[in-house]
Order: sequence, then C-alpha cells, then structure tokens
Amino acid sequence: MKSVKFVFRDEHHASLQDFLRACCSEAYKEYMGELKNNEYDADVWTLTTSPTEGIILPVGGQLDFLSLVNHPSNNSFWHAINKERWHLRLDVCYCSLLENCYLTDKPGQVREVEACEAL
Repeated sequence: MKSVKFVFRDEHHASLQDFLRACCSEAYKEYMGELKNNEYDADVWTLTTSPTEGIILPVGGQLDFLSLVNHPSNNSFWHAINKERWHLRLDVCYCSLLENCYLTDKPGQVREVEACEAL
C-alpha cells in the first residue's frame, strides 16, 4: 500500500488522526485527556492503530487500521466513531511487486493508475 487518503464527508484527510479530529473532535480531545490523566492505567489504553502506508499485504489480506474497545473511559469517543464511520471512505493506492499500480475508492472498484500520488 503506497498511500491512503481518508475521505470524511467529502473532505480529504491525510492521516487517521486527522480523520479522528474531523469526525469526533470533542470526544477525541476528551479521550486524549483521559489518556494523559491515566497514563499507566491499561484499561484506558483501548485505542489501537496501525500504519496504512508503506506496508505489504498478501493477496486477500486485510488490515485493521483502527480498533477501539468500548470502555467507560472512552464511551463518548467510541459512540462518535461508531456513528461517523459510515461517512468515511478510504482512497487506497497500491502497487504490485511488478510496480503495476491501482487505485480503489469503493469495494470492488479498482482502476489502474500510472503511479501512486504522494500525499
């Protein structure tokens, strides 16, 4: 995967964190504040993210780039993401090992491109 653009309500965001700020600003700030206040409480650390660029996926592979366990410390953040995720689209550009590049922005829709644009 060469590049991923997060398109939320027709606005492009270059990173997952930008999307989270756009979709769920107040709940995201509240959650991040909770993390700072409970730095060593493992129950509060329920958000897991993965890189989305520069990775190799096998054919048929999948990437879970965001995981958030619903917990009392993040309840409003979890519900905000759960509500807004339906308005998120990923534009993914990837290249084969032979450097044939493709862009997909909807499930099952792939088109060949000359190269993946840098974000």
